[in-house]
Amino acid sequence: MFKGSVSVGLPIFNEYEYIEETIQSLKRQSWKDVCFLISDNCSDDGTFELCQQLVAGDARFKLYRQEKNIGAIANFEFLFREANTEFFMWLGGHDYISDGYIERAVLMLMDHDELSMVCGVPCAVRDDDEVDVMSEAIYRFSPKRIGRYLESVRYINNCTFFHSVFRRNNLVNFEFRKKTGADNVIISHLLWFGNVHFMENEFYYRRYFEHRTETQSKRISGNDEYLSKYDYICYYLDDFATLYHGDERMKSYVENEIIHALQKNLGVQALMPNDLI
Repeated sequence: MFKGSVSVGLPIFNEYEYIEETIQSLKRQSWKDVCFLISDNCSDDGTFELCQQLVAGDARFKLYRQEKNIGAIANFEFLFREANTEFFMWLGGHDYISDGYIERAVLMLMDHDELSMVCGVPCAVRDDDEVDVMSEAIYRFSPKRIGRYLESVRYINNCTFFHSVFRRNNLVNFEFRKKTGADNVIISHLLWFGNVHFMENEFYYRRYFEHRTETQSKRISGNDEYLSKYDYICYYLDDFATLYHGDERMKSYVENEIIHALQKNLGVQALMPNDLI
């Protein structure tokens, strides 16, 4: 098993059109002490076979293929559990990063113990390959952990910095669930352990699609089961309970703030099991 400094997990499903650009951006990385883990979620468009060709002969890459579509969350967790490095990041299967992204992020984390996550400047790539900086996806959080956690619940609308390089140990005890908003909960969990830093002159290019043929539930869980907003709130509350071990009165206050913030964003139906459907 690779035991270097950083692993990059690349979960993919039917990314034939874009995967070469994604993999080439990894091959160009200036940081050499790295392992690239690719998990194909049972693609049926030739993505896996193309990946085999693209990474052949490059010892930095390890390629897996799931026997069936296990859903995005399970695929993300699979890659995380396969890693055995101090630092880790997920790269979207149709996204790409600038050449010094990993090196600068790792060095920043090594030099700054107060940081939990390091991300590049978030950029949107549209269907016509037009690239725009997403200033709205750059956040500043409190230096205090409870403040960061609550601010992330209240204010995050764009989760691009989910694709930060982060300290892997901070997520080892996290419970991955096939629920809507899992990326938000992961971000909040990581922010409990430290702040996020956005690097200047390094970029995360996130591809957006005007039309999707796959439903959100199919993408997340691998099937079309209903993903309720109520379960999302419970997910957040359960995660916070694993992190906070102080005064029960303060815990109750923060839990109420979490419920209030999410209900405000999701609607009152999110307070009822299965959203009253």
